[in-house]
Amino acid sequence: MFLTHKQAEVDLGSLFGSEHRMWKSVEHTIHQPWFYVRLVECGGDIELSRMLLVSDAQSLQNVLACQNQICRVADVMLVTPDHVNGTSAWQMQKLLRAERHVQDTSVAYAYVVDNLAQYVTGNPSARNGAVCEVIYAAGLSCPAP
Repeated sequence: MFLTHKQAEVDLGSLFGSEHRMWKSVEHTIHQPWFYVRLVECGGDIELSRMLLVSDAQSLQNVLACQNQICRVADVMLVTPDHVNGTSAWQMQKLLRAERHVQDTSVAYAYVVDNLAQYVTGNPSARNGAVCEVIYAAGLSCPAP
């Protein structure tokens, strides 16, 4: 989840309509992985990229489900804290695959990134004999044009 602060709001009046607000910065307060998603919007001969900060795997799944011929997910980056990626710092890496594993009441998320490193969050034992649902697979998430 991302936290916004009033002093970081950009006052653009009604330039983008009353339903949209812009922020100079957002705060991420939970030390869990999140996603940096590049959306491509197609309108005639023009393709525009927009970036979306997605706080969790369920929300990523919702974004992927909303793709259509006009707006599609082009890339997903996984942003991991040090305790997940095994280094001394947060890292952003291209996500190749994301899976949700469920066994009884235990849930684990498994991520594979571009250097083929694999990260698991949640209850790792949920991966043993669990039902596996692929949330994202690079190259397979976009609808055909």
